[in-house]
Amino acid sequence: MSAPGASGVTGGGPLAGAADRTHNGLLHVAAVFSDHMVLQRETPIAVFGTAPAGERVVIDLTDAQGVTVAQTMATAQTGGEHETEAPWLAILPSLPASGPYTMRVSHETDRLDFTDVMIG
Repeated sequence: MSAPGASGVTGGGPLAGAADRTHNGLLHVAAVFSDHMVLQRETPIAVFGTAPAGERVVIDLTDAQGVTVAQTMATAQTGGEHETEAPWLAILPSLPASGPYTMRVSHETDRLDFTDVMIG
């Protein structure tokens, strides 16, 4: 049996071979983020990953009508002049139990959309 991949899927299961949705181009988010996730209610929500050093990452949480209910941004911080990829950390405000939402993580032309996101 193989080790879990970024999607948490191990070999042989019904989702084996599922696409890794944690990156698009130069934008990466941690493997804990996915469609159908439940984020902690009534506490600030950390969203994190990597992007080109010094670049801005925007996180939007929108409802079914496309209305933005929360938005935040972060800059990929670099520890050295030769780093091309750097970590970023953005904090969404605390929200009550609610949803479903779409969480969009974007950087320039790269973006990741996670659907059916609940706060609970």
